[in-house]
Parts: sequence; C-alpha cells; structure tokens
Amino acid sequence: MKKTAILSFLLLALAVPLFAAVPKAELLNEPLHTPIAADQTELPLNEKIGDYFNVRSVAGDEIVAQFGIQHPAEGGVTVRLFEGERELASAAAPGKFGRILFTGLTPETEYTLTASCEAWKSAEGLKINNLDGDEAFASLTRRCRTAPSPRGELLVKAALVSDTHVSIITAPSGRLHCVSREIFTDVCRDAAARGCTLMINCGDVTDGTHDEEFETAEKAMAEFPGKILLVPGNHDIKKDEELVKWHAAFGAAACYDEAGGVQFVGLNTADGRLNKPENLEVIEKLDPAKPAIIFSHFQLVKDEHLNDENKAIKDADLCTAQLEKIASSKSVIYVGHKNVAAAAYLGNVVQINMPQTTQFPMGWLEAEIRTDGVYQRFVFSSTADREELSRVLGGCFLGTIGYRDWRSVEIWNRFIPWPESGEK
Repeated sequence: MKKTAILSFLLLALAVPLFAAVPKAELLNEPLHTPIAADQTELPLNEKIGDYFNVRSVAGDEIVAQFGIQHPAEGGVTVRLFEGERELASAAAPGKFGRILFTGLTPETEYTLTASCEAWKSAEGLKINNLDGDEAFASLTRRCRTAPSPRGELLVKAALVSDTHVSIITAPSGRLHCVSREIFTDVCRDAAARGCTLMINCGDVTDGTHDEEFETAEKAMAEFPGKILLVPGNHDIKKDEELVKWHAAFGAAACYDEAGGVQFVGLNTADGRLNKPENLEVIEKLDPAKPAIIFSHFQLVKDEHLNDENKAIKDADLCTAQLEKIASSKSVIYVGHKNVAAAAYLGNVVQINMPQTTQFPMGWLEAEIRTDGVYQRFVFSSTADREELSRVLGGCFLGTIGYRDWRSVEIWNRFIPWPESGEK
C-alpha cells in the first residue's frame, strides 16, 4: 500500500509539467473598429520622437509589449521573451506598430523582453524611446515581474477610468478627442465584459462643458450596467455656473459610497482646491480603519516625477487635518489630470496617477480590490494604430516616452497592499 502511494505521487509529480501552461506569443493588431488612419502606411511622420518599445500591461500569467516605428523595417520588429537566459517565446510583427501578447507565464516571476529589427542593429544614429545611441540600444531590453496570484478575498472588481474628454472635436491631434465618444463607449462595454461591477471616473469626463458632451457621456455610461462614481475635472467645470450642468447630468460633485465593505471617497478638485464643504463632509465620513479608494482629479500630494506646478491641489495648507486623516487611513488614492505614469505617498498611502483614454498611453486600470490590497493592471482603451497616431501627432512633448510612459509597467501594473502592512 505504501509503495503504491509513493508510486502514485511520483507519477503525479512527473505529470504536472505535462499540463503546465506553455508560454506563447501572439500579435494583437486586429482592429476593434474603423481606425482614423485608413491603414498603417498613412500614419504621419514625426522625426522628432523616434521609435518606441515598452512593456505596458502585466498580469499574473501574461505580458503585453508594444512598439511603434517611423519607417517600416524589413522583416518587421521581433520581440522575444526570456526567463533568465532561456528564450521562451517570440513574435515578429510587420508594419509600423504592434502589440505582442505573451501568455502561459508564471506569477511572481521576472521576465526579460527584447526588441530587434533591421534598423536597430547599430547604436549609431539610433533614436528610440527618446534616447540616443547606446542608451537607446539598451532601452530595447525591458524587464518586468508578473503579478502575484490573488490571495485575499475579492471585495469589488472596479474599472478605474480618467480624462475621457468626451468631446465635439472632429479633427485628430495628439489627444484623440475626436473619437472620445466611441472610445468611452468601448471602455464601458469592455469593463462590463471583464466583470467589473463598479466604475470610477477621476474627472474631465467631458472636454468643453457643452450640453452635447454631457448627453453623449451619459449615453456611453449607459453601456456599463454597474455603479458609476464620478468627480469633475477642470474641463468639466470651467466656471462656477457650470456646476449646475454637472449636477443635472451626474449628481453631486463629491461623493461617499460603500460596496463590498470598501469605502469610495470622491473629491471635487476641479478648480485645483480641496477646501470645499462637500469635500470636508465626505472626508469626515471616511473610516480610517476600513479599506478605502479615494479619487480626485488633481493630485492631493505632489510627486517628484512631474515638473509641473499645476498638478496638485493649491490649498493643502488649509486642509491639513483632512490630509492627515487620509494619510493615516487604509486607502489607495487615484488621480487624473496629468495622466503620466507616476506615484507619490501621502503618509503610507500611495497616490497613483491614472492614464487617459484618448491620449498616448491610452488606457484605464482594472482593479481587483481584495482583503489584502488592490491588484491592478493596465487595460488598453483603443487599438494600436490609434495609440501610435496619438504618439506621433503629440510630438516630442506629448509623446515623450521618458515623461509619459516609461514607468507604466511598474506604476500601472502592481499589487498594492493596504497601508497598515507598512509596505510601500
């Protein structure tokens, strides 16, 4: 009997690798809808910003890498995935842009991704990721770690969205507000399909406070069957009297809600200020001992990555008690406005800058809010051709990789334990 049990165990141990997932690579260039440019050859040239390669979205078992090049390369771009020195999978992508999905990966494992093409064989004259020469060549190797397997009990699965800029604009620029209505509708449908039951919007829901924009945003949100919590941004309320439009369309400008034992605290910082009666009221309701998601348009605390004075609230000195309460709470803060991959800390509470749905890098965050913390990942809001169009049209400022996107893999794809764990 004992020998039989040992033999069964050994056979089972040998069989496990046979059923383990095998890493695979897949090109994700299938369009979801009609692109702005008829085909990839019509994308404009902007020699200022060079070529691009980065890792963008990471989960426990998959990684998505992305590239954009100014001139088509013979044989396309090849992206390879390594664990240590061992190559696991690769894919060659033809054309001027592409996303490559690697699946069958192991959670909490470090992987290396490399990109190569005929034009990148020598560092001389190379310009990639807004870097030159040897630095550009080195940036073609990116390392990342897959997410841990969720451990805590799932409380809420949320779609974290910001700066949707639903607009009446009809011409594309670096910000593709001309297709913002369609993109926001797609995001609402995608979030529902992915099982999100709550959506948070960190402001700039509309672009110019036009009645048509508010009406169109409401139609887009009707595609999401769950609860939606919103706060205004500086594009939603440009004058005090426009607050009436916000109230008519979306209700209160600050909010407190609970779902799944999690608190959701929305702050009205549309004018860059926190010291308002409605904000003081909802912060008063915050229970520091219970899990909370706090969301605002402007940063509550300045980060060191963005060199911009117009990024954080202007009246922090008038709200020290409220900010201290948040700093000592069991919270995570999400903010919009600048849409650059950056983070900062208010006490032990981390503040995450959200991506924008209509400007490179275009996306939103899927968050599993669990008893042990928040498991979040970046989700693309539109197709690869649109995102590359935004990068190129944005030029060397709006499309600068080192400023807008270089830290996206670490900031937007991560597990954030609740602050009482003492970890940052």
